[in-house]
Amino acid sequence: MQCPVCESTRDKLYCPPCLQEGVNGHTAMKHEIAGQVATARATAERLLEGGDAPGATAWRELRAAVAAGEARVAALRAKIARVADEAARIRASTASAATVRLRRQTLEDAMRAVPSDEEVAARTAAVRQQQREVGKRIIQARKVLVREAVDVFGVQRTRDWEIAGLELPPPDLFRVHPSATINAALVHTVHLVSLLMSYLSLALPFEPAWPSGTHIGRPVMGPNVPLLATKKFRDRKHVLWMSSTAPALARSRKGGFSVLRGSALAAVLARSASKHRSTLTAFALLAHSVAYLAYTQGVGGIGIADASEEDVAEGVLVSATNVLELIALTAESSDLGVRAHEPGTTQTMRHIGFGLDVNKVVESVLAAERARWGGSDEGQEELSEGWDMLDEEKDS
Repeated sequence: MQCPVCESTRDKLYCPPCLQEGVNGHTAMKHEIAGQVATARATAERLLEGGDAPGATAWRELRAAVAAGEARVAALRAKIARVADEAARIRASTASAATVRLRRQTLEDAMRAVPSDEEVAARTAAVRQQQREVGKRIIQARKVLVREAVDVFGVQRTRDWEIAGLELPPPDLFRVHPSATINAALVHTVHLVSLLMSYLSLALPFEPAWPSGTHIGRPVMGPNVPLLATKKFRDRKHVLWMSSTAPALARSRKGGFSVLRGSALAAVLARSASKHRSTLTAFALLAHSVAYLAYTQGVGGIGIADASEEDVAEGVLVSATNVLELIALTAESSDLGVRAHEPGTTQTMRHIGFGLDVNKVVESVLAAERARWGGSDEGQEELSEGWDMLDEEKDS
């Protein structure tokens, strides 16, 4: 039999030397384990008893002390929060009381500071005096601006009234002059009227405008509905632009228009007559607006001279259709700049208050045209088929 330890052949399972060696090994291991147990027991006893290093009891006591401290801190924080809330309540109450005292003091001061009737009257007079001074400055500024504009545009009378060196004759004489000259004078007049409206803070019954569509560069006279006392000219805008064929129509009528009847030129001239009638209507609307502007600035005697009504004609010092003369008289008026539609002076106008009927102005212009160049009254209210009128919807 082979020994499992020394692998020598023996009669027994283990040989005596191997058994002895095993016993000795187990004994040595027993002694070593016993020593380790004794060492561990001594260490545990030392830890439990305290000794030089803190033991478990000390750590327990330390943890208990820390827990007690944390409890005291929590209690102190809760107490601090209660004290803070109480302090906030006291501060709010104090502030409320202070606010009440301040309001009472303010009311008492206000009651003591209530001015007497004499002081109120004096302060009111001072404010009104300041307003009058400001109004005087505004009026003076308006006078300077208007007169400067009239001077810059060269509105003056040589042989006839002219603007920028261009003569603007009565409307029944437009055909005598080239259309380019008349149109240039009208455009200058429209520009000047627009400036005067701005300087004087006035709105006119019919205001010039510059369309951005079909008739660009040609001024139109559009209704200012709040200032209109009639419904006749509210729905359309009239182009203030003289047709280039209008002078030819004048020459043809001098030579006899009936000769051309039935020809192509007759149709052109007939259409030109319709266009020119619309141009004269636009000029009449401009004249009515300028007459209103002059009226608001203190120019008197504005009207329509009618030979059949002598009493009315005697009271008319300046014709409503003489636009440049009205502008010149406006610049020379002593009341220039006093009245306006916008606030600024003590005389702010709230309504039109103008007695000149726009229908009479338009009719006087068209009647003068018919008296000089002939033509019937039929169709004078018809609309032009050309460019002389604009639908308000198309131009807006």
